[in-house]
Amino acid sequence: MSTFDSTLTDGLAALSARFTVDSTTVTPLRSRCGASAKLDVDGTALFKYVHVELDQPATLRRHRGLLREAAVMTALPESRLIDHHADATTAWTLQRWIGDHNAWTATRAVRDRPTEPVNRVRLLSLFRDMIDALNRVHSAGFHHGDLQPTHFVLGASGCHLVDFDVAVPIGADSDHGGGMVHFAAPEVAVRWPRATPRSSWTFPQRSTRWPRSSSSSTPDDSAVGTATPRRSTTSGPPTGTPSAEPSHKVD
Repeated sequence: MSTFDSTLTDGLAALSARFTVDSTTVTPLRSRCGASAKLDVDGTALFKYVHVELDQPATLRRHRGLLREAAVMTALPESRLIDHHADATTAWTLQRWIGDHNAWTATRAVRDRPTEPVNRVRLLSLFRDMIDALNRVHSAGFHHGDLQPTHFVLGASGCHLVDFDVAVPIGADSDHGGGMVHFAAPEVAVRWPRATPRSSWTFPQRSTRWPRSSSSSTPDDSAVGTATPRRSTTSGPPTGTPSAEPSHKVD
């Protein structure tokens, strides 16, 4: 059994202490750290779990990230968080599944067939929905901190932002965990260490401080401007950065 399989098994055991989990509905998902799965718990849900390993710093960052995610989702007007748990060594969140598509997959036709006419009304409607989703997060008192097209997920209830691992309260002088260089606001990216060919499209960890700012002018505002028309309608990253396919990232 792989480490991932073992971690997911442990997570599902913890979840089963509170919910009835139908094992036949569990679909493992790609996860940067710990384990994630799509499953059925009174409807389709997303489950994220991590167990802290002292020799693996990424697990501690993921633990803190799931705590942040639970805090943000609790503050949002839409009630997607079903339940969450955290102790000294484990953390998990259970949230409603939004949908199978995101802003990146929804605009694939524009990238794949650039010479064909664009449905501008549909595209602008998507961008407007993305801005509305970000505004809800800001109204709840948080910067998202890692905006990219795949984090704007589309479902029957509309467009929603996901993945709040590095979110911070607006106005706080907090550690900023990272974000993809393609979408980072200049005032954030300029503080990162000089990137290597590999790290330039992943994310530096705890390398910067989030600048103090008001909700009317934030690094999120700059990032969403990059994540909407340019990054949703072009196939490559900004000039001078290595190629990275956003859809490779799941959670």
